[in-house]
Amino acid sequence: MKININSEIFNIEKIKNIEEYFPDYVDTYLKSYIHFLEKNKIETDTIRLIKEFSRNIYICLVEYYCGQHDSAKYYFDQAISCVNFKDVYKPLNENVFYRARKSDKSCRTKDEMFHIPLEKRYLVSTQRYSYPGLPCLYLGSSYEVCCEELNDWNENLSIAHIEQNSPNKMMILDLHFFEEYNFENISDMDVEKFVRLWPLVACCSFVYQNSKDMKFRPDYIIPQLLLEYIIDKNADADLKNTGQKVCGIKYHSVKKAFFKNNKKASKVTYNNYVFPIISNQSKGYCNVLKEQFSVKWVRLLGELKNEL
Repeated sequence: MKININSEIFNIEKIKNIEEYFPDYVDTYLKSYIHFLEKNKIETDTIRLIKEFSRNIYICLVEYYCGQHDSAKYYFDQAISCVNFKDVYKPLNENVFYRARKSDKSCRTKDEMFHIPLEKRYLVSTQRYSYPGLPCLYLGSSYEVCCEELNDWNENLSIAHIEQNSPNKMMILDLHFFEEYNFENISDMDVEKFVRLWPLVACCSFVYQNSKDMKFRPDYIIPQLLLEYIIDKNADADLKNTGQKVCGIKYHSVKKAFFKNNKKASKVTYNNYVFPIISNQSKGYCNVLKEQFSVKWVRLLGELKNEL
């Protein structure tokens, strides 16, 4: 069985109208996706689960809009139980990462290129996968994706080269699990996994065309709840002494298309990673993340381009 990833349903367009009711926008997209699956004769059980996912996501968003965070979390948990993404938990085997930060300095120090210090939580604003006051380590798979995320290619941008000290030690939720799929020659099992998990990927990938004046970002609701779900599950793992922890999320940049001509959109990797702090420290940097990642060097973007 093949699936046409060049279909418009997999081209997630930017939301143009910031006043559009976001729960309805998501609901309309998911209904279109279900229609696409029915038209392509995807298994009935898979479609049933995706319909249940869609119903719960809609209620989750409505509850969030009503200020009912606990209720929104409940329906979010119900939604993701339908798609069962445990088969995309995987060890973090990538070794090299990048991080970029704007600065009026000539170049930042290695510590400044890590996450915001814990005593400076007040500087942490809302981001796609993290909410205010929660320091997270955001990394990119290439310096290009870091520049894209900041929308800044200034030669004085500080770029850090970061390495993982113990590959395969950390578990992540891979929302770009299909990165290496050959969609021209794909197994039925991988098609089923892809179509089942795509709604969650899509719900984490919506973005506004112009968000400059937006104080509240509805497109961040689902990604933030997903990170919160992972944090909760890590706490459960500690309480149950299971040792199975998922410490971060890998996701494709919303600044770049997922697909082009039935293949990956670019040879450059536009993947991002987010790792929330795993510490109850009051100051400094998360000891768990510092043990796992090391900033090897910091360069200005202009210097880095000259070296490559």
